[in-house]
Amino acid sequence: MSNFLPLVLFALLFVGGHVVLSSLPVRDRLVAVLGERVYIPLYATLATASLTGLIWAWARAPFVELWPAPRALAWVPLVLMPLAFWLLVEGLSRTNPGAVYQAERPVATRPKGLFAVTRHPGMWGFALWAASHLVVNGDLASVVMIGAVLVLALGGSLHIDARRRAKLGAGWDEYARHSSWLPFLALAQGRSRLHLAELGWKRPLAALVLYAAMLHLHRLVIGVSPLP
Repeated sequence: MSNFLPLVLFALLFVGGHVVLSSLPVRDRLVAVLGERVYIPLYATLATASLTGLIWAWARAPFVELWPAPRALAWVPLVLMPLAFWLLVEGLSRTNPGAVYQAERPVATRPKGLFAVTRHPGMWGFALWAASHLVVNGDLASVVMIGAVLVLALGGSLHIDARRRAKLGAGWDEYARHSSWLPFLALAQGRSRLHLAELGWKRPLAALVLYAAMLHLHRLVIGVSPLP
């Protein structure tokens, strides 16, 4: 099992590093010493480095099968990844109250676009990628790597909510009242409204372009075809 030690360490660094560096005591201290203009790129650099290390360790870990994945399950990520890309594009291209650089800023009272579905579309995009790929990768190394992404996406979004509530108080509570962590919950409860005109066509189109590019490059980059 020592062959899996680098993978486990990078998984812990990937998840723990994000949580620790973004926690209010650590973040506030670093911003006070370094300034926000230094803290944000430093956070991004460390996050990228830990993700790179996680992928590197995953690629070099031995193959240990935990469960067989029927080829029919390959359709799961094929069907879900367009939505995952759309969620990611939405979360990264709109003003995102959950983003690192928005920590000290007031939030709008009405979520727009897919933020009306969930206030963390980007995190749910990563979670959807992880969940859809977990069912077709039943080896130990993939479970550790993909599981780390899934834990950070879901746990990290809850951590963001707690930090924003502590930092922004009533301003965040008002925003959260018109949205939900769990997709579609606020819509089902009538606390949020999805305006189709706000979705536009550029972001869904960008998601489809990214999806097509990944289908084309998947074998070259990952080493396996995504097609059943």
